[in-house]
Amino acid sequence: MKTREMEAQIRDRARGRFDVFIDNSLTNLAEQPLNDVTALKVRRTIRPLSSGRTMLLAAIDKIEDWKIVVRWTAQVRDILPEPETSDLYLILLAQGFSAHNRSRIEADEQFCRKYVTSSLNEMPQLLDRTFLASLSASDIGTEIVDPVTAAFMATQNNHAWLTNPLQEQWLRTFLSEKPGKDLIPGIIDNVDPRMDS
Repeated sequence: MKTREMEAQIRDRARGRFDVFIDNSLTNLAEQPLNDVTALKVRRTIRPLSSGRTMLLAAIDKIEDWKIVVRWTAQVRDILPEPETSDLYLILLAQGFSAHNRSRIEADEQFCRKYVTSSLNEMPQLLDRTFLASLSASDIGTEIVDPVTAAFMATQNNHAWLTNPLQEQWLRTFLSEKPGKDLIPGIIDNVDPRMDS
C-alpha cells in the first residue's frame, strides 16, 4: 500500500516535533473501492494533550476515485469536533493525473486543505509545503533559505545586536505556540537596551 510509504515519510519528517498516531475510526469511513487510505492524528510533542491535526492519506490512480476521496474527507470533517475541522489535511498521491488536475484539486479547499503529488519520490517536496516543513534550511538539505532565516540574516547585517543566540531565543519563542500577545515578552525581554539604531 502506497499510503504506508507516505505515512513513513510523514513520521520521519515529524520526528522530534510531532507525535503521529493512526486513527482507524477515520480510516474505516472510506468507501469501497477506496482501499489505500490512512488517517493520522498529528500532535506537537511538547503539547501531547492538544487536539492536534488530522491528516488523511489516499492513493488513487483513476479520476473517478477522486469523488470517493471527497466524500471521505467530507465524512471525516463532519465528525471532527471544533476546532479540529480547521486542521484537516488531505495528502493525495494521484498517479496518472495531469498537472492541471492536480492543481485544480489543490486549489479547492472545500472540506480541508489538499496537497497532491503524482509520485512517492515527490513526497519530500510536498511535505515542505505543509506544516511539517522545517524552519531550518539545513534540515531539508537544500539551498533554499526559509523566510525566518532570511529575515534574521538581513536584519543582522544592519543591526549587530541581533546575535545568533538572540535569534535562537526568538525562534524558540516563535515555535512555542503562544498567542501573539504572549510572544512579545519573549522577544523584547532579551533585547539589549543599548542596541544600535
